[in-house]
Amino acid sequence: MWTSQVRVLDDTAPAAWLEARLSGEFGAVTRTVPDGYPAYARILHPPRDDDDEPVTWAEVAATTGRTVHALAQWHAVVDSPDMVNNVGESRWPYGSPSTGSLDEEALSPLCDVLAAHTTTPGDCFYGLWEGWGWIHGSPAIATLGSREPVASLFTAQELASPRVHLPSRDYLLLRGPLSAALALSCYGESWPTWQSPNQLRAELPVRRICAG
Repeated sequence: MWTSQVRVLDDTAPAAWLEARLSGEFGAVTRTVPDGYPAYARILHPPRDDDDEPVTWAEVAATTGRTVHALAQWHAVVDSPDMVNNVGESRWPYGSPSTGSLDEEALSPLCDVLAAHTTTPGDCFYGLWEGWGWIHGSPAIATLGSREPVASLFTAQELASPRVHLPSRDYLLLRGPLSAALALSCYGESWPTWQSPNQLRAELPVRRICAG
């Protein structure tokens, strides 16, 4: 791996409880976050402004004349005709929030909050979707700024590890301290992108959050 702070597990038993507690149709909260909890919190991934600085949904809503509430959806806040991709005309012309990844500006303080509410900040499970291209490497791709092939950032032994099977997605299971989330999200010059873990789990009262 590109970071020594976490390791890929060859036993997915610690995540076996997840699948039985996921249900519902596509888009349902309990299809992504296990059911059975007394309360759930949303983390609204920050969009960017015209200076490429992160802003809150409330700041966007103040510009678009909308209101952010518990069930707010981005396409409605910006009055986009496309509820999935948010392409085309919109009251917010600077782009949409990242989906499937939590930016560093949000991930870092989130980890601080989680660390303060768990007795085991040094022991966290990460689920990383196997569909990301850099997991397996890639042939030459001009859009990455180079026509040279990109090698996998995992060893052959790590890639052979068993997967956690959740609805429509399979994940590599990793384990390490909560503080490793940022290092795990940045892959260096070999793959110039930022991709946070898709799932984080520590021994918290809520036990699990969805980071992407």
